[in-house]
Amino acid sequence: MRLGHGRITLLACFRATGDGPYLIGAGGVGYLSLSVDGTVLAEGTTPDPADPVEAMVRPGEIRATVPLRAGQETEIEVTLLPSGGAPGPVSIRLGAVPAPDEDAMLEAAVQAAREAGAAVVIVGSAPARPGGRPGLRGAAPGGWGGSRGRRRTAAGTGARRVRRGGRPPG
Repeated sequence: MRLGHGRITLLACFRATGDGPYLIGAGGVGYLSLSVDGTVLAEGTTPDPADPVEAMVRPGEIRATVPLRAGQETEIEVTLLPSGGAPGPVSIRLGAVPAPDEDAMLEAAVQAAREAGAAVVIVGSAPARPGGRPGLRGAAPGGWGGSRGRRRTAAGTGARRVRRGGRPPG
């Protein structure tokens, strides 16, 4: 990737609506840096898309999870050094939402699988998009392990293990 000329900096003040972790993400094509209250939490270079429309509708992203209290205001800064090789316009995105409770979602899925006549259990995770690629600080993890991995198959005898490519193992 060849970085172009210029720098775009987006400053925002975010007020949390409730207590708990918030997922903050920034998107763009080039080098991105995401700071919360002056501390860089995520940074990395997203790849040039093959299609110029992808740069606008689905740019690469970086993410960080930040614990916040209801009513707390926090300053978010996103810096983009645009790629010099990407086709199309330059755009930058910022999003902040309450972080999903992965344990609660997994428990709900296990319960639904127990109550179903059959279940397909996916082992592993899909290949990561730019926010989850190795080497991007603050990126989302690539998969689950430990007790979460064991609970995946707790759905019962109707569960079927499927590899990442969508085929049963063996």
